Order: sequence, then C-alpha cells, then structure tokens
Amino acid sequence: SSLRPIINLTRNSVLRDPCDSSVEKTLIASNKRLIQLFAVLTHQVNEYRARGRKEDILGSSVFCVREYYHHWLLFVKRYTALFGCPNSSDTRSQPKVYCVSADLSKCYDRVNQDVLMQIVRRKLLNKSSYRLLKYACIYPCSDGTFQEYRYAVDCGEIAEVAAAAHGAQPRSCQPRVVCNQGYRKQVSNDDMLQLLTHHVRTGVVYLNGRYYKHNVGISQGSILS
Repeated sequence: SSLRPIINLTRNSVLRDPCDSSVEKTLIASNKRLIQLFAVLTHQVNEYRARGRKEDILGSSVFCVREYYHHWLLFVKRYTALFGCPNSSDTRSQPKVYCVSADLSKCYDRVNQDVLMQIVRRKLLNKSSYRLLKYACIYPCSDGTFQEYRYAVDCGEIAEVAAAAHGAQPRSCQPRVVCNQGYRKQVSNDDMLQLLTHHVRTGVVYLNGRYYKHNVGISQGSILS
C-alpha cells in the first residue's frame, strides 16, 4: 500500500511550547518559502526547452495547462506539412489520428526521489548562481484589482521583467501592470538544491499515533509539485 499526503502548504503553521501554551512561534507557509526556488526552476525549465531538448530527459512532460495548446499547435503544423489540411475534402492520404486519455495510477505516490533529484541536478539547476528581482503584477478583476508577487530570474531591465511576467503568470493573456519592487537578491545553486532536497526528502507524516518518513513519492499541495 502507499500513502499520498495532500497538504495545505499555503497556510502558516504555529508551534506551541508543550510546557507553556502561551509561548508560540509562527512558521512561514512552505509555499512562501519555496517561491524563489519555484522562480528559478521555472526559468531553468524555459531555458532547457529553448535549447530544443536535445537530450529529452523530460519526455513529453508539460509543466502547466498553458503548455497543452503549444504542443497541440506544433503537432497540427507538422501534420499539415506532411499530409495537408485535416479539414480538406481529400482525406485518402491522411492517416488516422487517435487521442488517448490515460491516468497514471498513484503517480505522486511512486515518484523516485533519487531519480527526481538526479534530473534536477543534471538538467535544471546547473548554474552557479541566479539573480532574483521581485515584481508585482496587478490585474483587473470583477471586484477591483488583484495583485500578486513573483520573482524574475536573471533580468536586468524592466522590459525583461515584463517578458518574464508574461511567460510565468497564469493570467498572461490579461492586461496588467508590472511593477518593479526594487528587491534584488543573488542565490547560489547550492542553496537552491539544498532547499529542494530538504523539501523532497524530509517529509514526515503523522498517522494513527505514529510518524512516517516520506521515502518514496512526493506530497501534493506544493507549488513545486
């Protein structure tokens, strides 16, 4: 049997002293602590994709739903170049196209942590350091405006930040204002790897009065999942 922890990592946790309940410490939500690592990994994934995936260790994986259309569009263009327009009346030379819907059973439960970290080290986190710049994106919404904070990686000018925001935001098709927050930080590759390793390998689950270390699989609920 296997166990798949689904955890709310957007909520701050509170630790209380077992000897004095009035003494407590608030721990920052994990997803807030991982947001810089998320920005670095997203940046490296985009760079890896831009290099053409010559060693396609990631296979046909996509990293968000926004990538579905891009992959589908490339397929349609290749198909049309080889066999003509799928909507044409002459379909005798066109092969049949099958769409397969499948679900990997217990996918999160069975992720090999060693292989996962090996892929990240070899293909993604392979620079010595990264320059982070914090920015805010402000969007119009039904009840006014919505604001969220993100990090751009290795960007110098505001135009580069805006381009990074366009590629990283789930609302990239909406009009928005990008505001440089003036916060800059340089992080090392070793720091990012250490944070990721800690996040992947040190999960502990409390169940039925016992503690279990998460040695196989990864938890759901993280922005890195």
